[in-house]
Order: sequence, then C-alpha cells, then structure tokens
Amino acid sequence: MRCNNSLENLTQIVGNIFDAYSVAMFLPQEEDFVLKEWFSLGDYIAANTRITPGQGLVGWIIRNKKPLLVSNFDQTKSFLGYYQQGEEKRIRAFMGCPIPHIGGALCVDSKTIHSFAEKDQKILGQFSSLIAMLCADVGEKGFSEKESCLFHFMQILPQLREKFPKWSSFLKNFLVLLSQSTSFPFCFLAVRDEWGKSYFLEGWNEQGFVEPQRMGEKFKIGSGVVGWTFKHHQPVFTEDARATSEGVALFGKGLSPMMKSVVCLPLVVHKRTRSVLVMADEKPRVIDPTLKRFAVTTADYLSLFLENLYLKNRLQQHKKNLTNQP
Repeated sequence: MRCNNSLENLTQIVGNIFDAYSVAMFLPQEEDFVLKEWFSLGDYIAANTRITPGQGLVGWIIRNKKPLLVSNFDQTKSFLGYYQQGEEKRIRAFMGCPIPHIGGALCVDSKTIHSFAEKDQKILGQFSSLIAMLCADVGEKGFSEKESCLFHFMQILPQLREKFPKWSSFLKNFLVLLSQSTSFPFCFLAVRDEWGKSYFLEGWNEQGFVEPQRMGEKFKIGSGVVGWTFKHHQPVFTEDARATSEGVALFGKGLSPMMKSVVCLPLVVHKRTRSVLVMADEKPRVIDPTLKRFAVTTADYLSLFLENLYLKNRLQQHKKNLTNQP
C-alpha cells in the first residue's frame, strides 16, 4: 500500500473491517478519477488506473453518485478496471460508495459470492464520508493525535473480534478500548428487555457513572437521555440536545451523576433498537464532525456484529427445534 499521508492507513482498515480481498479508493484528478490508494491481499492491482465517469462499476458509482452492491459479480456484463489482466475473473462480489462533496468512490471486493450485505454498504458509506472530511479539513497535513487514536481503534477492531470470540469478553474490551480512543471516561452498553418496557446495563468500562447498587437495575424506556434514544430511535449528541448548565441525566434525575457531554447511539438489530451505545463525560467537551462520524461508524459496526449473533442464535434454535421433533 502506498503512503498518502492522512489516507495511508484507511484502505487497510476498511479491508480488515470487511474481510475484503481488495480495497480501492478513487479520487478526482482533472477530468478523470485516479486510483489514489489501495489495499489488497494480492499483487495484481493496476497502480496507474484511471477511471472516467460511467466506465465499469466504479465509473457507474462516480457518475450516478449512488452506492452499488453486486453479490454475484458477472464479468460478462461489466468490469472493475483496477486489476491487471486476468485477476479480475477471480472476483465474485463487489461493493462501492461515492465519496460525497469531492467526488470519487471507495470500493471493496471479495473472491466469495454474497460477501457483502446492505448493512455493510451503510458502514462503507460512513468511511466514504470520513474520506471527504479528511480531504477537506486535513488535506495533506496528516492525522492529528486524536484522529490517529480513532483510526487505530478501527484498525484493531477486527482483531478484537478474533481475540475475544465470547460476547461478554469482547464487549468489555471493546468499551475499554473505545474509552481510551475517544477520551470519554465512561463508555457503556444499555440493552432493552424482551418486552420493550425497560432497559438495563450489560457492559461498561468504568462504574463511576452510576452507583454500584444500581448496576443491575432496570430503567423505564423513555427515562433519561438513554431511554429517550431507545424510545425515539435517534442518536443524541449533547450539542444537539442543548444540555443545560447542570448537565444531562443518563437514566433520569437522581439516578446517576449529571453529564455535560453525552453521545447516545441506537443499535438496530432485526429492525428494532435493541441496544444503545453510550459515551459520557462529566466535563464539557467539543464533539466535532470527525468524532461524530467515528461514533456513528462504530455503532454501525457493533449493530452488524449483534445482527450476526442474533441470526446465529435463531439458526441454532431452529436446529434445536428440528432435533426435538418426533
């Protein structure tokens, strides 16, 4: 992978997140779009690739400014254009998103059919928006210290999943790492009960945001800013919520210390808000666009992880029911 300052690690992060064979980032140059950065498990990327709008699948994304998902790639109907001759025929799935504002496309591919889903496409879109912000705000200056921490988190996230396959261990380490990367002292996950009438805390990095005796307590849906997120299925940032000078109540007044800075992100699993990912600080802080984008991307990734667990459990239950049938 070639070094391109602030973008140099992004393609590798995307490749790790999606278990992709290759990642290709196209950015505008004069009237065409050039392959600016790439990551691949092979050595067959055509380094000097230039794409014109409408040319192949990548050109379609650039011209129409719309995402594209191809679960079973048929080379007789279209082409990618960024591989050396002969390698493209091994690709079986493709996904790409336009890069907003500046133009271009971020693309991933795989040698396995049906490797990508609509939820993957949503996460890829978040990365595309992140590229646009980096190009506009950071340019060639490289990452700031804060941005380096955030991207380091995204880079090791797939490794965390492999190192801690058990959900409880993964969640604990995920929240600890999230706190370290964002500098929010309190990071936790709230989970809705099966009836949708209350929620409880399933994991956290530190216990200081609530009294110890309340850690196992259930809170009513709608109670506090966390409950509001469950009820309205919308993310909350304290800047959006116009926090008062006293701060924001996480679970309702008197149930926890008041927080000056809060990020609440709904995690949608099987079309319902099953959990809320929360980052909180008793001190006021700026929640800038980069941090917001990072938070949303992280929540989308965790939603996908939980969706896969949900489907896996449904499949295991189905097999169990079939086994128990006479």
